[in-house]
Amino acid sequence: MDDIFGLSIGTIMTVLIILLAVCLAAVAFVAIRKPVVFRMGMRNIPRRRAQTVLIVIGLMLSTLIIAAAFGTGDTIDRSVTSVALEGLGEVDELIVASQDENNEGSVESSLNDTFDAAVLGQIDVGLGDDPNVDGILPVLLETLPVISEVSGQSEPTTYLVGVDPARLDQFGGLRTPGGDPIDLAATAIDEVVISQSLAEALDAEVGMTLTTFYAQQPIQLRVAAIAGDSPLAGNFDTNTPGWVVPLERLQAATGQEGRLTFIAISNEGGVEGGLALSDTVTARAREVVAGMPLGVDPYKDSLVDFANEFSSLFTSLFLVLGLFSVAVGILLIVLIFTMLAAERRPEMGMARAVGQRRGQLIQQFVAEGSGYALLAGLVGAALGVLATYAIALSLGALIGDELDIDPYVSPRSLVVAYCLGVVITFIAVVGSSWKISRLNVVAAIRDLPDVATAKRSKRTFIWAGLLLLVGGTLAYAGQTSDTAQAFLFYAGMSLMPFGVALLLRYFGVPSRPVLSVVGVYLLVFWFLPAS
Repeated sequence: MDDIFGLSIGTIMTVLIILLAVCLAAVAFVAIRKPVVFRMGMRNIPRRRAQTVLIVIGLMLSTLIIAAAFGTGDTIDRSVTSVALEGLGEVDELIVASQDENNEGSVESSLNDTFDAAVLGQIDVGLGDDPNVDGILPVLLETLPVISEVSGQSEPTTYLVGVDPARLDQFGGLRTPGGDPIDLAATAIDEVVISQSLAEALDAEVGMTLTTFYAQQPIQLRVAAIAGDSPLAGNFDTNTPGWVVPLERLQAATGQEGRLTFIAISNEGGVEGGLALSDTVTARAREVVAGMPLGVDPYKDSLVDFANEFSSLFTSLFLVLGLFSVAVGILLIVLIFTMLAAERRPEMGMARAVGQRRGQLIQQFVAEGSGYALLAGLVGAALGVLATYAIALSLGALIGDELDIDPYVSPRSLVVAYCLGVVITFIAVVGSSWKISRLNVVAAIRDLPDVATAKRSKRTFIWAGLLLLVGGTLAYAGQTSDTAQAFLFYAGMSLMPFGVALLLRYFGVPSRPVLSVVGVYLLVFWFLPAS
């Protein structure tokens, strides 16, 4: 997976590493300049082990959710990419019939179109000496039904392809599922090589006779061998099985002498390494076919890009759904440190009474919280990996017949999840430390509640105005059916209630019932159907 929310994962990782370094530098500053304060904060971690375990479990929630989301995205990306790479083998680009003025093409829209095979010579001349190209293969394709009268099974749609046996070695050759080579040129005129998926669909074996129909006439062919699924055996998608015969034989049988459906190109570098050359070879191939009714489809690169986009979408969905859990995790962090402060209130009051400043108290809690955050990040990332495997197993049980799910978490995603989880926890710890450091020394020593005096704050009024202004602007800008603009509308309509709540709070209305109404409004608003 290369990007998320339109941003490069590499860029996100770099930014998060810098933010984590800033957080650790702040803690290191306290450790160097205020070693006593630092030790006072850190001493509670090994002393109260049961409490430390409970706090780490509470703080790890955000990291776990983020790691599971990124791990699921990596799993989907790897699984779909593996299908593309294993399914296409060394076929990287396809030259197809096309009327596009820029010589762009799509194999999906041109499977029923053919073009003059004479262009093969020009393409051999134009690409044959290109160091980035190690194979060129002409292909004719026919969509046919097939029946096995022995097993009683049938397939209404299959791809029968004709390929040049002399060029197959440039693409790794036609091989059995076990890896043994198949000599397509040695097959008899009434023999055919079928793919593994077609053999499974028809319960077919070597030597069995299959019946197909062309021009409403039955044609019987004997299975000479069973090949592994690949474009060389006629498999161009996971839903349509294929079979293969020599090119000239299919051209003669269908009356399409001198016609081709597409020309396959193999890049230097093998199955996966050739992807890096796809843009270069595609551009060169389009130069070669310029002026011809042909187009170039970077087929493998497009499938891999689709895998990346699909996995990014999946990760985005998981992250958006997980934002509620992350928000709960942040509230849990605040609650944990508030409870810690309540437990140690007399201790904090005595420390303040003998000369500890408020800033030093904040630094003490930040030092302690950073220790918890680093431990919680490790635990959350590890449990996120386990959650990824559990999700992968569930997906495999649901869609395993269509897509082989391969659990995988990239090191880059683990770094991003760990850094993001620790940074979120650190920021929440700093905010909590600032809040709990505000105490009445006498009341804290006597373990009495602080007496709060309600008063109006201009900041409350200013924030209310800003939220109403920003929310109203976003809602007005998002009044369109476009997805990106619709997000602005939803964001604006979610911000304005908080502005109203702050405004009511400024005028003395109790906060709890107002914010409860805002929460109910947000639930109703976000769960309303889109149309």
